[in-house]
Amino acid sequence: KWLLKSAAERTVEALWTTCGKLLDQFTPDECKNYFRHCGYRYT
Repeated sequence: KWLLKSAAERTVEALWTTCGKLLDQFTPDECKNYFRHCGYRYT
């Protein structure tokens, strides 16, 4: 959340663009662990 807040985007379009760029900073394992920690299961 900090990375997203620090970008301080002012439009929805810019927010989505920033989200896409930020996702590139995380490995697939980090993403998988995040969802597992939140209680989501994958099939």
